[in-house]
Amino acid sequence: AAVPYNTAPDPTGPWAMPGTYTVVLTVGGKSYEQPLTLVMDPRVKTANADLAEQFNLSKQLYDEWLLLSPISESLKRIRDQIAELQKKAPAGDLKTNLDAFADKLQLFSTGTAGATVQFVPPAAPPASGPGALRTNLTTTLGRVRTLFGLIQDVDLAPTPQAAAAVPEVIKDSRTVQENWQTFKSQDLAALNQELRAGGLPVIEVSVTPR
Repeated sequence: AAVPYNTAPDPTGPWAMPGTYTVVLTVGGKSYEQPLTLVMDPRVKTANADLAEQFNLSKQLYDEWLLLSPISESLKRIRDQIAELQKKAPAGDLKTNLDAFADKLQLFSTGTAGATVQFVPPAAPPASGPGALRTNLTTTLGRVRTLFGLIQDVDLAPTPQAAAAVPEVIKDSRTVQENWQTFKSQDLAALNQELRAGGLPVIEVSVTPR
């Protein structure tokens, strides 16, 4: 069903609970409101309490998804900048530190990198040696999305296994977010200081608005 540049997206938000809502449209400084009532498909006999559990768990995962996705986008931008800087940096300590930083970024992203990497966030020690990190961005984001899809797939109460997995996934998501803040405030800040001293552009985490 894919159409180039016009493929209908899969739903990524949790289904809303049956109830009464207000739709607000704001245009030119004016707001227009319209009531909206959502009712369940009459063929579905699932109790409201079960639907509420489904929604609450899905919303928790969705909130983590929204926090992890920008980190993923930032990593892509940083990788592109590193690739350009590696071409410009002269041989020496700065070039070595750039390469080491790229390895640390890979470790944070996928959980694996070169054996010489020494990036060990306090909140998430390596799973086995300096070249592995269990709680990494790619795996955690994938688990969030997969579990979200499983819970949202049917109009039923989440299975006990799925419900029990949600707190674990959220815990790992928070660890990734904490490690990201540490990575930016320590590793990235230190590298940018070296880049300034070497007369090279610093690495920008986000796009500067024009």
